[in-house]
Amino acid sequence: MRLNGLAMLLLAASAAAIVPIAAANAQPLQSSELKARTGDGRFEFRGRTLVWSFTPDGKVTSDYTTSRMELGGIGETFGLKDSGTWRRDGDRLCITWQSGQGSENCYTVAQGQGRMVTLMGPQMIEGTLESSAGTGHSDTPAGPSNPVAREQPKVRVPRIPGAR
Repeated sequence: MRLNGLAMLLLAASAAAIVPIAAANAQPLQSSELKARTGDGRFEFRGRTLVWSFTPDGKVTSDYTTSRMELGGIGETFGLKDSGTWRRDGDRLCITWQSGQGSENCYTVAQGQGRMVTLMGPQMIEGTLESSAGTGHSDTPAGPSNPVAREQPKVRVPRIPGAR
């Protein structure tokens, strides 16, 4: 059976509508659960194309990566950065971005499948929300304990005739 263009469009639209309905039915985290997930205030929210890094002093930074495809499959990837402040308001996570002209956006955090959560607010964003306190996420990774293994590998660069 072949579907015409309108039927395919309706099928795609109905499939896209299922995701927000499923997220809307998810159970929001209680205030104590949100506090446990965010630890001492050093935590990260990682979505598909963004990372929000939170610090205990109420600051937040955002790294957002997006791609744009051109005709012929040639595209470019670029990143956008922002910073702002954050606070917990009971069972909500509230963020004020510098680029947002001072308007505060508050999100209810709903538990998804496994480690996933959905931030529900001005927009719905799926990702992970995990404390990074004591896990070394924001620290430089420790090197191996063997001092010989820590030495930089010797790289031999071939000399190009005529190059200086």
